[in-house]
Amino acid sequence: MFSENSTLACAVFLFFCITLNAADTPKKIIVRVNNSPIYEQELMANMPANQFAVNVDNLLYTKLNRLISARIIGEFLHQKNIVVPNELVNKNWAELEKNPPSAGCMCCRFPSLQLFMEQNAYSEKELRNEIRNNEGLNLYFLRQWEQHYPTSNALQFFIEKERSRVSKSHIKFRHIFQNTYQQNGYNENPDKIIKEKKEKINRAWQRLQKGESFDGVCREISEDTMSREKDGLLGCLPAMTFGIQIKNELQKMPTGQYSKPLQSTWGFHIFKCESMNNEDFTEILREEFINAEQESLNQNIFKQAKIEYPEN
Repeated sequence: MFSENSTLACAVFLFFCITLNAADTPKKIIVRVNNSPIYEQELMANMPANQFAVNVDNLLYTKLNRLISARIIGEFLHQKNIVVPNELVNKNWAELEKNPPSAGCMCCRFPSLQLFMEQNAYSEKELRNEIRNNEGLNLYFLRQWEQHYPTSNALQFFIEKERSRVSKSHIKFRHIFQNTYQQNGYNENPDKIIKEKKEKINRAWQRLQKGESFDGVCREISEDTMSREKDGLLGCLPAMTFGIQIKNELQKMPTGQYSKPLQSTWGFHIFKCESMNNEDFTEILREEFINAEQESLNQNIFKQAKIEYPEN
């Protein structure tokens, strides 16, 4: 893969050059990827104004990496004759407008897609291209998966072989969540925030003890905006997601029961474990397969890519 240090140095240098020479050649090339040019306008598109220089440098570095990666992946998909229809890109775009991307953790989203794009210096063209590349890679890896497990019998044999391991490495659960770490005022007075959130989660647990439904209490008070509307469903996650203590507690819990309030790095939770079905096992194993294929592919195509920065 291309050097992070060289890319960062180039991004910082480019920021000053572009800032000082904004009126220069309108089609200035800042880097070539396998002889395909990336232009100054692409890097500067939607770059926020009135930012500290260090923030702009970081954004330039991140965006330059994104543009280079997108060009390499797009070329790979073209070589594999994988075409993603515009309808699928539009469908993904509409879903992002309805449910904006994660704001850095599994429980929070950006307030809007527009704000996500502004803070990460995405232009609409770049984000749509990223969606297209992601969908193209999904198609490619699903083809690989289907070649490995072409029949239902082959897939079922694989599931039974891995069932014991996956049952220990993953847990399917729901939760009711009270966020402490990301609350305003936490850094100034963490004890106050922790006390308030602990009282709220204890009241939720008392309501469950009195017979109220888990789903109803979750939709009313959970602060996990990603799972709340799904009655707290987090799906199948690695057992260590919330730390060793919670992993040990959850693995002892009978299916269908809920825990007492438990504290993690992020806040307080009441968990409810569910049994995994064949679809869950298939999804976990397919994700592991795709992740391994993705890592191998990245090592190959990025290592082979020819990245050239113009001397002038």
